[in-house]
Amino acid sequence: MKNKQWTITMVLVVVSIFLVALNMRPAVTAIGPLFTILMESLHVSNTQMSLLTSIPVFCMGLFAPVAVPLQKKLGTKTAIMLLVVIVPSKWLAVS
Repeated sequence: MKNKQWTITMVLVVVSIFLVALNMRPAVTAIGPLFTILMESLHVSNTQMSLLTSIPVFCMGLFAPVAVPLQKKLGTKTAIMLLVVIVPSKWLAVS
């Protein structure tokens, strides 16, 4: 079995993936603490609010299968770079 040597590039890739995941976490988990405030201000039921909180999970499940074809078509580095640019751009546009 060959030992793969950790190069600077490999370390940067791992650190980059960690930082992107860390950046995406608040977007997925931010609605929990605001649950009652949003429910009262939007005048919605518990069921409707639960559906709202499940949207990020549904989107991850819906768009996850697109990742592999995108990676095969564009290449790994280009696909990751494209998504790293698109996700924060969307958050900036919303805020």
